[in-house]
Amino acid sequence: MEKLDYPNSQMTEGIYLLLTKDSVTRADAFKLAGILNYPAIIEIIRNKHHVAISTDYIEVKNKFGRGVSYGRYKCLDVKKLTDLYYSLLNKKPLEAPKKTIQPLTRNFQRDLFNG
Repeated sequence: MEKLDYPNSQMTEGIYLLLTKDSVTRADAFKLAGILNYPAIIEIIRNKHHVAISTDYIEVKNKFGRGVSYGRYKCLDVKKLTDLYYSLLNKKPLEAPKKTIQPLTRNFQRDLFNG
């Protein structure tokens, strides 16, 4: 795989992890990229962008001896995910509307209160 451009948002960072690692867990996403809710990013990639991502559930016991599971995500369509990655990188962020400031008049208080 060619070298990818660096991510510029949390979404692209989540995609970058899927493209550069064999598989990614929620804990991996937090440790490597600081992403707290990685399953939400996976859901957006699946449902909004229709990219195939598999989830393998791993069963472990927590510190109280109870069985818990967590997901390990893996991309099944690397080409489509790479295209999505670059399309998101090339989008420019929305600019805030520019505010126009009216010059103050000599009768500023009269204009302000008498409208």
